[in-house]
Amino acid sequence: MSPSSPTEVAGRLANRFDEDNLPYAIGGALALGVWGVPRMTSDVEDIAVFAGEGELDRVFEAVERAGAMVDRNEARRAVTRAGFFVAHLGRTRLDVFMAHHPWHAEMQKRRVSLATPEGRARWFLSAEDTALAKLIYARPKDIEDLQRLFTVQAGRLDLEYLRHWLPLIVPAGDTRLVLFDDLVRRSRL
Repeated sequence: MSPSSPTEVAGRLANRFDEDNLPYAIGGALALGVWGVPRMTSDVEDIAVFAGEGELDRVFEAVERAGAMVDRNEARRAVTRAGFFVAHLGRTRLDVFMAHHPWHAEMQKRRVSLATPEGRARWFLSAEDTALAKLIYARPKDIEDLQRLFTVQAGRLDLEYLRHWLPLIVPAGDTRLVLFDDLVRRSRL
């Protein structure tokens, strides 16, 4: 039987990654929830796997053993083009990101192991890396998530970490740098 919720899908993926010693971290709406900003979601929009392209087949195998469907040829092209691939487990879309940027090495070091209500340990992106991922995409829903995250985590976010990495990822003068400054200013009001 297919898992019915994104939380169950993420748990199934995490189990397979743990079995295969593939380091990972859950991000997106599920990570927002652990940092105090719950939001409904119908997908698993951000699972980071800290493995090189040479381990892509191992990642595909783990995702498939979790019950998801992967078009391996398209997934390879997507990883080369955009750094992530899409899989589907039932009706749930999975966005699986492969480590490809120096920031990802820091992200792996900063991930946090948290117990689920069932008592299973799961790796989640830190609050800062969750914020940084949201800043990179800066879609309307990401901006709403960021406003809530900066409010809930005010005084606890490592702003220097964000100030270090954001300019290394987005170009100078980018509106996301202005967005970050605005989020910091508003969270201090």
